[in-house]
Amino acid sequence: MLARPKIWPRRADGLKRRWLDCEAHAVRILTLTDADYPARLRACADAPPYLFYRGAARLNAKYVVAIVGTRNITEYGKDLAATSAEI
Repeated sequence: MLARPKIWPRRADGLKRRWLDCEAHAVRILTLTDADYPARLRACADAPPYLFYRGAARLNAKYVVAIVGTRNITEYGKDLAATSAEI
């Protein structure tokens, strides 16, 4: 039997924190195996294994627009995203 790496408890705690943060902020998570995962994105060789989103998401609709976030947003990026969301 293989021993667990020493990092495992920290990683598990981090995953649990992320999961709880998502729940607290009404963020939903889709995986490649979920039926609602966008079919066109799933067909890409480098499709992300997880999608995090808020609100209504009809990701398999004929026309879809997404705003992809970043951890270090700039004022320009914030303004552009807000303007784009209003259109």
